[in-house]
Amino acid sequence: MSDDSGRRELTFVTRRGCQICEEALPGVRSWTERLGLGLVVLDVDLSLDLLEAYDHRVPVVVAADGEVLLEGRWNPLREARMMFRARYG
Repeated sequence: MSDDSGRRELTFVTRRGCQICEEALPGVRSWTERLGLGLVVLDVDLSLDLLEAYDHRVPVVVAADGEVLLEGRWNPLREARMMFRARYG
């Protein structure tokens, strides 16, 4: 998915009260800003489709094509690799 400006967009699937999600989001925001990617943040519990796909996997970073780039706990190196992959293919 891309936004109106044509830039690539990632989706961060989270859950209210999820400590891992709260720890991961600032890093994901930082990478998307540095790489010029859009970021949409969605709560898994507000959509049946998201709940079915990602219930016990949050946090999840999903690429525009639906590919799961990151899920659960991840380290900063893996995060950097996935963000560069999302940006540059």
